[in-house]
Amino acid sequence: MDPITALGVAGSIVQLVDFGIKVVSKGNKIYHSGDGSTAENHDLGIVANDLVLIQTRLRQSLRPLDAPGPLSEDEQALADLGAASTQVAGALLEQLNKAKAQGRLRRWKSLRQALKSVTSKSDVDDLAKRLVMLRDQLNLRILAGLK
Repeated sequence: MDPITALGVAGSIVQLVDFGIKVVSKGNKIYHSGDGSTAENHDLGIVANDLVLIQTRLRQSLRPLDAPGPLSEDEQALADLGAASTQVAGALLEQLNKAKAQGRLRRWKSLRQALKSVTSKSDVDDLAKRLVMLRDQLNLRILAGLK
């Protein structure tokens, strides 16, 4: 066998073993967890839920319901950022629920859920990054409004 081909085959085997280790490790974590998800996903869910609650309070505090006229430019920007963050948080919670094992946990079920979790990790990471970006922009907008 050609040395370059052998190196390619060896690299593919290493990737497959690494992927298998990740799936088994996550499956074990899911199996031993109380709620059918990994600690990381559980924490992300808590943060996303909290952001939705904060956004609801922020939306209610923007303007009293009986105040006449449209929202100011800053209020509208806050409302738009809040709506976007609520949408992203909802999508993140949906992805986390898909990766969460439902019902009684068994080893094979945990491994299946771990496989879903590993394959959807990039989607979850992308949504988490978007949520951080929106949170930072909300913080900046609120700080600018305080001045």
